[in-house]
Amino acid sequence: YSAVLRLYRPSTDHQGSHQTVSERTGSGGACQDVSGKVGVRPMQLTAFGLTDVGQVRPHNEDSILLEPALHLYAVADGMGGHKGGEFASRICLDTMRDYLQMAAKGHAPLVGEAAAAHSEAANLLGSAVRFANRAVFEAAFSKPEWRGMGTTIVALTVTDNRVAIAHVGDSRAYLLHQGK
Repeated sequence: YSAVLRLYRPSTDHQGSHQTVSERTGSGGACQDVSGKVGVRPMQLTAFGLTDVGQVRPHNEDSILLEPALHLYAVADGMGGHKGGEFASRICLDTMRDYLQMAAKGHAPLVGEAAAAHSEAANLLGSAVRFANRAVFEAAFSKPEWRGMGTTIVALTVTDNRVAIAHVGDSRAYLLHQGK
């Protein structure tokens, strides 16, 4: 792994273990809802992130965002090596955070079209990803050394036992239940 983001909720096995709600590793591009069960107590999450430079590059191009106040958790894996991958991943996550902060205050227009089959949270998360994509694209043309940079993203929001997930590129989100 170059970056891992794990979210835990307290387990009900009374043995002090935790249930993994989501884990990120390396494909695809989607935004979807993963529904919680009706009548289940609200999730209380503990989140942590870890990145590693790996064995290929001399520097780390990963960025992690943990924003419990926004119910937002994300990992971005920059691309482009010397062309600014580390900047692309940071720009992406900072832009998503700023967009969702504006949205929480009612000041963020929806970017793209809302999907009727998705929840409001999923549509908002998808909009934040599209907004961040614009920011990375514009930044890539602002400096010659950044041309060609980009980033993958996997992000999720948690609202009332519902998880909305967005991923672009070769970043993935996994739902593990009882360690599987």
